[in-house]
Amino acid sequence: MRSNWFVIAFVISLAIQSSTSAQELKINGGFVQDSIKVGEDVIYYLTARYPRELNILFPDSTVTFFPFEYHTRRYFPTHTDQGISYDSVVFYLRTFETDSIQHLALPVYVIHPQDCTVVSASLDSIAIKALIRNLPDSVSLQDLPLKETVSYETISTTFNYIILTFVLGILLLITATVWTLFGKKIKRFYQIKRLQKNHIRFLEEFNTKLSALQIKPIPAVAESTATLWKKYLENLESRPYTKLTTKEIVALIQNEQVKASLHSIDRAIYGNHDVVARSFDGLINFAENEYRKRLEEVMNE
Repeated sequence: MRSNWFVIAFVISLAIQSSTSAQELKINGGFVQDSIKVGEDVIYYLTARYPRELNILFPDSTVTFFPFEYHTRRYFPTHTDQGISYDSVVFYLRTFETDSIQHLALPVYVIHPQDCTVVSASLDSIAIKALIRNLPDSVSLQDLPLKETVSYETISTTFNYIILTFVLGILLLITATVWTLFGKKIKRFYQIKRLQKNHIRFLEEFNTKLSALQIKPIPAVAESTATLWKKYLENLESRPYTKLTTKEIVALIQNEQVKASLHSIDRAIYGNHDVVARSFDGLINFAENEYRKRLEEVMNE
């Protein structure tokens, strides 16, 4: 590779030395090597000598290099002498075509206020070295002159952030559209499901405790059952039932069945009496009514 740089520097220096005698645009381009193998880097130089008032653009990676593939490039600083500017760039290309002779001529663009002019270098050619000569039409694999290697070859990969950004943008747009059109219905659906799930769980736990009271009617079980009812209503109505006394709850909800149930339960708890399961009928009826009212409110929102 170092010898190639000497060749490039020599070509550029020749052009610079002769630039002072040129008074018009002149494009030179060509391969540094005479021949290469398939897949090897080939160096192609492109120079422009022009009056400094012209605006010159060199090709970039978007230009078609066929039958070669673009690998990288290197620009050299503009050199100006006596009103004549000189620009140069070196392209590193590769070819995977098997034609024995391959050609290339790269353009330079002269930018004008209204349009641009394309000026191409002369067509240059390069020979492709054949590694396998006189290959018959059919040959077995073991007879091929293949070279075995087990060395690891690192292949560079580039993550396509443009596609990722585009996909994420589409997903966000779809999500925003769906939420705008169906956001209320989706929110209502999940609220209803949560209410139903909480109510079913409450009924299961409440009935389990009532069954325990029928087997063992003690104040401790009665108290935990009443606490379960308070926690359920607290979650359903967002009121601090667990922090209120029986008197405060009765004043808050003003329901005669609840009043009778709570007083009966308090007498059993604080009077150390046996508890009757039907004392909780008023509590469960009130919880059922409040659940239905809340469910209807959510469905009509």
